[in-house]
Amino acid sequence: MASGAAFETGGVDGPAACHKWLGRMPQESGERLKAVTALVGRIAEGNFAIDVTVEMLELARASLLVDADRHACRLRTATAPFGPDNIARWREVATALDRLHRAYRTAYTRMVEAGELDTRSVIPGASNAIREVMPLARSLDALSRRLAFALLAHVEVEPVDWFDLSDLARHMRQTTFLDEPLVDPMAIARPVNARAAITYPLLLQAVGLDGRPAAQASLIDRLARRWATRVGYRFDTGLALAGNPHGPTFWLGPRLSVRLDTHHLQKKLAERRDGWLANARSAGRGVPGMDRAALAGLLDELMFAWSARNRGGIVAAGRPAPIRLRVGMPTFHRSRAELAAAGDRGEASYAYGRWEQNTILRMALGKDGERVDATAALAGESEKAWRVARDDGIWLVDRQAMTPHVRRGELVSLCVDGPDVQEDADRFLLARVESVRQIVPAPGRKDQRTGHRLRLSVMTGRAQPVGIRGPRHAEHVDAFLMESAGQSALVAASDTVVVGEGLSIRCGANDRRAMVVESLDRGRGHERFSLRFERR
Repeated sequence: MASGAAFETGGVDGPAACHKWLGRMPQESGERLKAVTALVGRIAEGNFAIDVTVEMLELARASLLVDADRHACRLRTATAPFGPDNIARWREVATALDRLHRAYRTAYTRMVEAGELDTRSVIPGASNAIREVMPLARSLDALSRRLAFALLAHVEVEPVDWFDLSDLARHMRQTTFLDEPLVDPMAIARPVNARAAITYPLLLQAVGLDGRPAAQASLIDRLARRWATRVGYRFDTGLALAGNPHGPTFWLGPRLSVRLDTHHLQKKLAERRDGWLANARSAGRGVPGMDRAALAGLLDELMFAWSARNRGGIVAAGRPAPIRLRVGMPTFHRSRAELAAAGDRGEASYAYGRWEQNTILRMALGKDGERVDATAALAGESEKAWRVARDDGIWLVDRQAMTPHVRRGELVSLCVDGPDVQEDADRFLLARVESVRQIVPAPGRKDQRTGHRLRLSVMTGRAQPVGIRGPRHAEHVDAFLMESAGQSALVAASDTVVVGEGLSIRCGANDRRAMVVESLDRGRGHERFSLRFERR
């Protein structure tokens, strides 16, 4: 661990002092990234000449990028929502790269506004013209890495960050040095140019990394880095997506979209497919950790994601709508049976140990002779959340509660809340979690509250909590009955229902008989079946 004196940056007054300060920092110090981030702040705020500022930033950058990458790699295998330690680790990485990005951007602004430019080239091998553009390229590089690290760690990227990327990309294109070779031993891609810094995070965003195994995410990241210099781009502002026959087109924020030209990548993917899928040994050697079938499926997904067929996307926009959300299957009938059993044994009526069995639920189950149905009990258990976007059966929902833990494939029930709600009111919907992304506000934002964003695939039809009882059930088992356009379906816990058996379904005070026809799909801990009710 470095001493406090080693972190002091007040004595850094030039490139020589900066080099000496970095040399004193222990390589394995856990606080090294924070210290170098403070050094970047000192350089940016100091009253140094432009060339001296850039030269010092180059020294600090080499250390900062190594430390930031090491911290970010630890987050790639972390599960969202993050715990306090991982939130702190991400904030450290984001703050470091954000400060580096802004320091270089300020240096570029000063260089542009300067009446006379020093002709001495700070970066070896760079011409005087590129010298003027290099701070802009470095600023773009730092922002690109922060966006890519966020996507790889399943951290939500805010629209304002994509707007910043589009703004820097516009400035870089205006310099005419977009594809000029740059000097950078720590470049994102080879050959080294500014285009790669723009297109690399966009390629990751086009694919989507949520819920992917580490081997898949690593391969996607490797290919995106390698091919980023071959991709064209155009940012658009407006309410509609522009046509694009050359590659994917998708939303990045309200009124901000991007068109990518990825036609070169289709040929590259075809070449990789031929080589990697020639036999099982080739697949294992080319992509360790993936078998031939998984690799073939991933390459098919990349062929789609980096093609003109990939259009659309969904982003948070407009005023968030309050909703009620509950994770997992209902527990009304199970809790009622447990209460009855406890009463028969003469035990105390309050049960501890499960979050579902709280005061609200027990009041819903019955107090002072009053009984409320399963729907009211489910509503009482639901937590408050916010729907920030919806489009074609997909919802984006922001949630701050950490328990119960929610994972990809989990079942959630939803009910739109609020006094101005007209549609979806007074009824539950069911949805399956497609992805979970951590929300950590960017450095400098006024509101620093964390949470996580759920991408939900909403099932068609109204959901009603019911109790089911079949030949294998001693008591009624909790489930959801789905009804839409005259069709009925049942969502039950895994291994609860068997295709072909008859069930008694209790809806409120009424019991109906139904036959389980077929299994439709399944998720984490639940399965959906089609039903056929008997005629009365």
